[in-house]
Parts: sequence; C-alpha cells; structure tokens
Amino acid sequence: MFAFYGAHVQLHLDPSVEPNKLGTMHSTLSMERLRPAAVRILTLFLAVIVTGCPAGAQKSRILARADRYFSAGEYDKAKIEYLNLLRLDHQNVRAFQQLGFIWFEQGAPLRAIPFLVKVRELAPQNIPARAKLALSFMGLGESAEGSAIHSPTRPGER
Repeated sequence: MFAFYGAHVQLHLDPSVEPNKLGTMHSTLSMERLRPAAVRILTLFLAVIVTGCPAGAQKSRILARADRYFSAGEYDKAKIEYLNLLRLDHQNVRAFQQLGFIWFEQGAPLRAIPFLVKVRELAPQNIPARAKLALSFMGLGESAEGSAIHSPTRPGER
C-alpha cells in the first residue's frame, strides 16, 4: 500500500512477490510512469495559462491603450486599438462608441453612423452615443431621423 496525493492504493500484481517488496517496486514503477505524464500536464497547464487566461487581460490592455490615444487626441492610433479590441470582443460597446465618436469628430458622420447604430442596439440607454447618432444624421440632412433617434419614443409611438 502507498499514498499518492492522499489516495491510498494497494495493488497486487504478482502473488509470488512479497507484499513489502510489492509496495517499493510499485512506487518506483509509478514514479517512472508519472514523470512523463506530469511533464505533459505541467506543459499543458502552462500553455493554458500563457495563451488562454490573459484574453481578458489582453482586452483590458488594448482598451486602456486605446483610451489613452483617444484622450490624447491621437485618433488614428485609437481607431486601430479599438478595432483590435473588436476583433477579440465583437460586442464591446465602448469600442463601438469610441469609433463612432472618432469618426464624428473627424468630420465623417457617414462613417460614424454604423458604429453608433451598433451602440444603440447593444446599449439603448447610452445617451451620449444616441446624441452623437442624432447629430450624425442631422449633419447628413436627415433631421427627422436624427430627432427620432434622440427622442426616447420611436416614431409613431406618441
């Protein structure tokens, strides 16, 4: 009988082997078999930690970098980082919102609209994004659509 990680196991492989020697012999055989398996498990564990777990951390780093660029007025770099974030997280409201704001600030309301519409779909109560969306439509001469987007009620629901 031997203990391995709290589990007690008694094996009788050969009835001609004395019980004392069986325990010693089996422990040696188990450790020889366990080493390659332990190395594989450890390698797999490290691979999961290195590649799998930091997805959330990677998103946070990208978002922080994008926000820094946005705050500094470096909109082209911010756009790249927000787009990188959307590759990892297809539903990230902040990335869609900031991309819409960037396009709006750069005088391209037509490019801002798809991003701001997506924000409206994902977060209907996001007032700043709805306001920019309304202003984008108004900038294109679509004042009826713009006021309908900004108002809390939809057309025909008055």
